[in-house]
Amino acid sequence: MAADDHLTTRTALEAQFGHQIALLLKMIELSNLGGIATVECNNLQLRRRLFRYFDERLAERGMLLYPLRIDRHDLNLVRVLRNITDQPGFKDLELLGRYRRIVFFVYGLEDYTPRQQKKFLEFLNLFRDATTIIKEPIIIWATSDFIARMASEAPDFWSWKGLLFSFDDDTPLQFDEALLPAEQYLYNIARDPSIAVWSEVYVPLQLTHVRLKEERNGNIAREKERRAPLYSRLQTLGETTAVKWERFERHEALAVLRECQRGVVVGDPGAGKTTILRMMAHRMAVEQWERIQQGAIAPHEPRLLPIFVRLNALRKGYTLVELITEQLMRTTGLDTFTVDDVQALLKGERLTLPDDPTPVRLLLLLDGLNEVEFDLQRDVLSWFYQLGREHRLIVSTRNDYARFLPRFLTMYLVEPLGDEEIKAFLERYVGHRNSATLYQQIIEDNSLHDLARSPLLLFMLTQIADEATGFKLPSDHAHLYRLFTEQLLARIEEEWWNIFGRSKARIKLDVSRVALARLAITMQRERRATLNVRRCFWLIKEAAYLQSAQGSVQDIFEGLLFSGLIRLTPNRKAVEFMHQAVREFYAAWYLVTYEEPIEFYLDESGLTHWQGTAALYLGLHPDKGIAFRQLLGEEGAYQRYWLAARALEHVGLESKAWQEIEQAFLHDEKWLARFKLACGLAMEWRGKLSDAVLYLQDAIAYDPELAIASYELGIVYRLLGDLEMAAVALRSAIRIDPTLVDSYNQLGIVYFEMQDYTRAMYVFQAAIDLEPENPHHYFNLGLAYKMLGQYDEAWAMFEEVLRRDSGYREAREQQQLIALARNFDRIAFLERILLFRSLSLEHLVLLSHSLEERTYAPGEMIVWQGEEGDHLFIIESGEVEVIARDAETGALRVLNRLGTGDYFGEIALLEEGARRTASVRAVTPVRVLALHRTDFMRIKEESPDVVSMLVQTRNDRLEADVRHTLEENIQRFREWRRQASEHIQQYKQGEHQMTVLAADIRNSTPLTQQFGATRWLRFLKDFYSDMIEVVGNRGIIYQYVGDQIVALFEKPLDAVACAVDMQTTYMRLLHQWEMRLETPLESGLGVGIATGTIAIEDTDFDAVLAGTPVVLATRLSARSKERNAVYLDETTFKAILGSPYWAEMLEHPILLKGFHEPVRVYRLARVAGQPTESVV
Repeated sequence: MAADDHLTTRTALEAQFGHQIALLLKMIELSNLGGIATVECNNLQLRRRLFRYFDERLAERGMLLYPLRIDRHDLNLVRVLRNITDQPGFKDLELLGRYRRIVFFVYGLEDYTPRQQKKFLEFLNLFRDATTIIKEPIIIWATSDFIARMASEAPDFWSWKGLLFSFDDDTPLQFDEALLPAEQYLYNIARDPSIAVWSEVYVPLQLTHVRLKEERNGNIAREKERRAPLYSRLQTLGETTAVKWERFERHEALAVLRECQRGVVVGDPGAGKTTILRMMAHRMAVEQWERIQQGAIAPHEPRLLPIFVRLNALRKGYTLVELITEQLMRTTGLDTFTVDDVQALLKGERLTLPDDPTPVRLLLLLDGLNEVEFDLQRDVLSWFYQLGREHRLIVSTRNDYARFLPRFLTMYLVEPLGDEEIKAFLERYVGHRNSATLYQQIIEDNSLHDLARSPLLLFMLTQIADEATGFKLPSDHAHLYRLFTEQLLARIEEEWWNIFGRSKARIKLDVSRVALARLAITMQRERRATLNVRRCFWLIKEAAYLQSAQGSVQDIFEGLLFSGLIRLTPNRKAVEFMHQAVREFYAAWYLVTYEEPIEFYLDESGLTHWQGTAALYLGLHPDKGIAFRQLLGEEGAYQRYWLAARALEHVGLESKAWQEIEQAFLHDEKWLARFKLACGLAMEWRGKLSDAVLYLQDAIAYDPELAIASYELGIVYRLLGDLEMAAVALRSAIRIDPTLVDSYNQLGIVYFEMQDYTRAMYVFQAAIDLEPENPHHYFNLGLAYKMLGQYDEAWAMFEEVLRRDSGYREAREQQQLIALARNFDRIAFLERILLFRSLSLEHLVLLSHSLEERTYAPGEMIVWQGEEGDHLFIIESGEVEVIARDAETGALRVLNRLGTGDYFGEIALLEEGARRTASVRAVTPVRVLALHRTDFMRIKEESPDVVSMLVQTRNDRLEADVRHTLEENIQRFREWRRQASEHIQQYKQGEHQMTVLAADIRNSTPLTQQFGATRWLRFLKDFYSDMIEVVGNRGIIYQYVGDQIVALFEKPLDAVACAVDMQTTYMRLLHQWEMRLETPLESGLGVGIATGTIAIEDTDFDAVLAGTPVVLATRLSARSKERNAVYLDETTFKAILGSPYWAEMLEHPILLKGFHEPVRVYRLARVAGQPTESVV
C-alpha cells in the first residue's frame, strides 16, 4: 500500500470509529493482569483494515498484536490459548523482551457450523474462570449474530467478560474463500507472529562453505584440483579432537541456503543454527505467499513448502514421517493427512497434498540432529537417501557430529559474530542508547568479546544487562548461564503469577533449581533431548521430596513452564529445555551440587555427548584443580586433553580459573605439564598460535617425555609456517612414542610441504608399517611417489588404497592423472623445468592444454623491447639471445643467451600491461611454448609457489641488470666494491662482534608497476648510490639484493644513526621521483638492526656472512617495513642506552621464522631534540 493511501485509510478509520478505537486501546493499556473483551464487526474487509491499524498502534506502544484464527479441531478457546502460550515459539517471543505486552485478537468464528458454534459457546461458558490463567489480554472478534448468541447461550461468560466494542458497517457479510491446503500452510507460516517477530531482530549471520578435513590439523591441499589431500587417521588419537575445516567461500546465510539442494548447517552451541533454519522457513513462506497473492505463480507451478522440524521430538515408535505428518496437520488445520500420504510425498511417489491438486515441493529444515537419540539417528540418516530428488533438505547439527554425516551434503559453518554484527544485534535488542554503552564494554574486554561472538551468549548478555548496575557483565560461560537462568526463574515470583497463575502455591526457587537439575541430568545420562510428561512428574516429585517442598508437583511443573526454561513439545506429550546448552548447564550444576564426579561419564563413547556439560562443570566447580583432574583423567588420553582444553576456553583464556589450576599443581610437575598442554590446545583452538607455542614448550619443559605435547607443538609450528621447527617437534614425538602413528603422518605432510618428497615417502611408509590396513597412509605414499615422478610406484599405492576402500574416489582420480601423464610427452618436459616443479600433476595437465606452440627461424624477433606483453615463453628447443638498447647511449648489447628449458617474458604474467624490458631474437631454429596471462592466473590461484619463482626470476634478472648498469656506468661503485672487499677481508678470520643492518623498501611490487621496468632500474641505481653515501665510513654495505641492502657496523650506535639518515634520505629520494613521475608514491623504508657474533667465510664467488644477527636483522626489516620503522634487537637496544637515541619495547614479543622462542623487539622512537616523526 502506498504511503499516502495508508495515511488516508488510518485517518478514515479514526474519523469513523475514533471513540471505539481509543476505548479499546485504553482497555488494552490497562490490562496488566490479562482480561477479555469482545468486538462485533460484520465486514470482514473492515476487520482486516482494523487488524492492520491496531497492529501499528500497538507496536507504537511497545505491544504485539497476535492474530489467532480459530480452527475446527479444538473448540475450547482456553485450551487453545494455553497450548499456544506453552509452545517454544511463544516462550521465545516472551523472552525476547521486545514487547511489554502481547495481545490476542481471536477471529474466524464465522467459519464454524451452527453446531460447532454452539459447542464453542458451551466451552466458553463452562471455562470462563479459566481465562484468568492466560496472562495476555484476549479480544474476541465476531459478527453481531454470533455476539447475540454469546449473550444468550453463554450467560455466565457474558456477565463476567469485559467491555463490548462495536465497529458498525452496513456492508453485507462476505465469507473468505477457503484456501487450498498448500496455500493454507504457506499463509499460516508466513503470518505466524512467533516466527515473524524474529525477522525484525534477526541479524544476518554468515555461513562459510566448508569441507571436513579427515586429518585433524589441516592438509596441504586446498582443493582436489590442486593436489589431492593428504589424510591422516583421526581415530588414532580419538574422535573428540577439534573438528578442522577446509574453508571456501563465505556468504550471508539465507542467501546461500536459498540455492542449496542438500546441505547441513554446522556450528558451536548457540551459534544460531536454529535461528537460521527458522528464518529460512519464514522467509520462503512469505515469498511464496506473496507470489500467490500477486498471481505470479501459475496453477501448474509447484508451491515450495518449507517444513521446519525439531528433531529432538523423535523417539522410539515415533518416526520422522509421523513428525512431519503432524506438522502438516497442525499448520494447515486439516486432519486428512495420513502417514502413507506423507511418506509417498517424501519419496517423490506423489507430488500433491490430499484434497489439493496443486503440485508441491518440500524444503525440509531438520533442526538438531545432534539431539536425536543415537539409536534413532540411523533412521533419520536413511531418509536423507530416500528423499525424492524433487525436494530439498537442510539439516543442522553441532560441529562434533559433522563427521557422521553423508558426504553428499554440502556443509556450511556458522561463523561467529563480527564486531559490526554485535553492534547491530545490541541495537535491535536493547535500543540505540543502551547498545552503545554495552558495545563499548564488550569490545574493551577480551573475555566479554569472546562471549559476544556467540548469538546465544550475546542474547543472554542483553537479557541480564541492567542499566541500574552500570551494565556489569560476567565474562565466563558458567557465570553467565547462572545469572540468565536465575533471572528466568524469578518470573515465578511475579505479581500476575502469584495471583492468577496456574500454580496455587508459592514454590521456593531452590525447589525449582533442583527440579530442573534432576530433569537435566536424567536427559543427559539417557542422551535424550526430551522426556515424556509423566516421567517429568516423577522426577519433580523426587526433587520436591528432597527439598521438603510446599505445593504439588503440578504447581512446580507449571512454574517451570512459566519460567520459560522448559517447554512442552508441540504435541504436549513431552518436555524439552529452552536450549540444549541450558540443559547442559543444569546437568553440570547437579554434578557439582551433589558432588558426583563427571569422570564416570567420560568414557570413549560419551565424550562428545558430555563435552558441553564438562565445560560448564569446570566453571561451576569450587575446586578447579579437582575438576580439571576429572576432565583429563589419570591416563591422559588424547581426546580427554581436547575436552579439558575446551573447558579451559569456556572459563576464559588465562583467567583466574587458570591461575587456580596452576596453583593446585605447583608441586606436581607431571600434572603441571598436562595442564600446560591443555592450555596450549585451548590457545590453538582459539587461533592464538604464538601463545600456544609458549604453553606447549612449557609442557615439554615440565615433562620432556610427554609425546603429545611435542606432537601438538609440531602441528602449531606447521600452522605458523615454520616447517623446519615443525619437523623437529614431530621427530621428537616419534622418538618419545614410536607407536604414535599420527606423528608419522603429520611429519610426512610437513616434508611434503617442504617439497622433500623422498623423506615424506619414507615417513609415510613407516605409518603403513604401523597401520597396514589404513588406506589413507597408502594414499599419502602414492602422492609422494607421484611428486617424485615415480608413476608406477604411485599407481601401485593407489591400487592398495582401492583394495582396502573401493569407494576411495580420490585414489581413482589420481590413477586417471597418472594414466594421462604416461601418454603425454610434454608433461614430462614441463616437469623438468624448475619453474613448474611445484605444480601438481593435475596442474601440469591443465598447463599443457593451455600452451600455444610457436616456431621461429634464426634471426627472427620473438619479442620487442618496449612493446606490451601478455605471454611467457618456454623454450622447448633451440637457442635465443636477449638484447636491449641502452637508455642513454642507444647502443645494443646482448644481456643473456637462453636455451632449452629456459623461459623469458615473466614480467608480462606478473604485471598487467607491462612493457618488455628487452628484445629476444632466435639464434637457431626455435620452438617455444607460449603461456597467456589469463591461463596463468588460473594456475596462480592454486600454486602461489609458481608466482614466487617468477618473482625471484624477475628480481634476479633486475639485480643483474642493475649491477651491470652500476658497474658499467659509475666508476665510484667500482671503487666502493674494492674498498668493501678490503674491509671484509679484515673479518675473514674467526668470529667477530658486529652489528648488522638490513633495510627493505616497502611496497616494492606496486612501485615497480608504477615506475615501469626501465625507470625502476634507474630508481634502484639512485637508491644504491644514496645508501652508499649515507653509510660512508661508518660501515660497509655487504650486499644489495633487489629492494634490500645489508650493511655491517663495528658500533651499534653508528648503525642506529645510519638507519635514521637512511630513512630521511630515502623519503627525499621518493619525493624527487614523485615530482618526476607526477604521481604519489606509497612507500617507506623498514630497517632491522641486530648485534651479535658473526663469521665471514670465502666461497668460490663471494664472501658469505653467517650468524644469528644476520638472520635476525633481515627478519626485523621485513616486519618493520610495514610500519616504516626501525626495529632493534635487545642487544642493540642495551648498547645505545645513554645515547641521544631512544627505543620502546613492542607490547608483545614477536615469533619470527627460524627462531624457537618469541623475540623482544624495540622500536626506535625518537632522537634527542627531535619529534618521533623524524625517526619513523
